[in-house]
Amino acid sequence: MQLSQHLFSAQTAVFQADYSTSLITGERSVFAPPVLPPHIPGTLNRVVGIPSDDDIKAVQNAVQSVENLVNSPQLFDADLSMKLSQHMFNLQIARYVHDSSQAPQPTQEAEKAPCLSQEVSGLFDKTDSDVSSASPSLTGSIESEKIHEASSGLALLGEKIAKAIKDSTNETKIVLEKMHRMLTLIKQDQAVVASLSQEYHVYKNPLNQQGIAASECGLPLLRYGYNCYSDYVVSEKASQEIVGYLKFFGIGVDLIQEGEDPKLIAGKESEAQNLLLKHIHPSYA
Repeated sequence: MQLSQHLFSAQTAVFQADYSTSLITGERSVFAPPVLPPHIPGTLNRVVGIPSDDDIKAVQNAVQSVENLVNSPQLFDADLSMKLSQHMFNLQIARYVHDSSQAPQPTQEAEKAPCLSQEVSGLFDKTDSDVSSASPSLTGSIESEKIHEASSGLALLGEKIAKAIKDSTNETKIVLEKMHRMLTLIKQDQAVVASLSQEYHVYKNPLNQQGIAASECGLPLLRYGYNCYSDYVVSEKASQEIVGYLKFFGIGVDLIQEGEDPKLIAGKESEAQNLLLKHIHPSYA
């Protein structure tokens, strides 16, 4: 998680360094993608202004294609992976900032606030107008005063821009943290299968309906096996582990004898195992 946050902070710093100027001046940002090698399918075009759905999908496909080569050192390019990740981040932030600016403002104060580009142009329009209407003898002092006002206004706008970027990046950070957690849990949910003669043993760290991994609840890997005749739970402490997993999945409450040390009701071991297997494999009969 700390590495993910560090990466997010680094990508945010790069985005601010490359595109803060265009935000202040109101210019359309230009997002140039890295060049893809021949073995990576697809084409990435330069994005001008607001990224479209197709622009983002194209980069997502390229990122996935590059990451699929991580186990092939002769083809995987770490620099390209980094550049694509930053390019994707830039497009997502630009899209988010644009979408946020188009959404209805929640307060009257926000509705009355002009956009940043209007404030910038207003500052300089006011300066030019006042200076041009002044007498020649006062032009120098008025010009100096108005330039100072414009500079102060730009400093205030800079603070507003920094706050807007911080707010948007905080929300994006929360989304990325959730994505990181779900990707980690999905990876953990993958099963490892070991072949022993005519039997197959499966080791799994499953998720429950709340998206919580069994290991987070102190449960060992769920171990079960199957052969050509039947499925069965494999465990050195079958009763204790099965009780833990029944509670973890929220099933088979009527099979558990509660107490300081919950255990299966006598004679319910087979029924509990079958119920657990049906929950893991809906096709199990």
